[in-house]
Amino acid sequence: MSTRSMANTATAATKDGMANSFFGRLMPEVRNTIYELALRQPEPIVVRWHDDREDHPEDVVSNSVDKFITALTKTCKQIGKECGTMFYAINKFQFDSSADSMPKTIIVERFLDTIGGENAKAMRFMIVDVGLFRSVLAHFLVYALQEVLRFSELNPHAKFECRASIRPNRLAINGVNYGLLLECSDVAASFQSLAAEKELELGRQAAAMVSPYHWQLLQELKESHGIWARLTKPVGTAKTA
Repeated sequence: MSTRSMANTATAATKDGMANSFFGRLMPEVRNTIYELALRQPEPIVVRWHDDREDHPEDVVSNSVDKFITALTKTCKQIGKECGTMFYAINKFQFDSSADSMPKTIIVERFLDTIGGENAKAMRFMIVDVGLFRSVLAHFLVYALQEVLRFSELNPHAKFECRASIRPNRLAINGVNYGLLLECSDVAASFQSLAAEKELELGRQAAAMVSPYHWQLLQELKESHGIWARLTKPVGTAKTA
């Protein structure tokens, strides 16, 4: 297509919606496929406070997505209407905050307010990073997970996951944190799965070669499974004999 033809097509799409454009004559299903290919991101889109150093940060920002990607939704009114919410529906969003003075879900609430109700309702995948802790059994980790769990129950249309990093006071292996990724729909099952994976990993190694930290971590994962099985046990569940 010549430069002049491309310009004419763009002008037609802008002035008359997409009525006179080649793209506008495509079947809606084909346009949706094109939108998804253009908007889907390979990695979670990270959302942070604009300035975590503030006592009460207000503005959220994301530097992990190319601004030209979302520009597609502003091409014309019809395209905006057709794919405006798709960007939020098909991508994962990860919320990171080092503002320890504020609940971790505050940044999620602020982001949802910023993008508007329709886009907020379209979101399907959210990861909340609750921070760095010294132990899987740390009380503040339990509180943080409970906070995200309550928030997820208020937004049942979306799947929530919690991410946390564990580094003990000592015996840290080369300064590397142990990462937790837990599904809010069943935190107990997530800890059970992590414990099983850790036990399998340690079983492949000679006992003398395993750091005491890893045995401690395995025990904490097992204990966490029991704690969350009790915390999330439905009220009124009968005990088995």
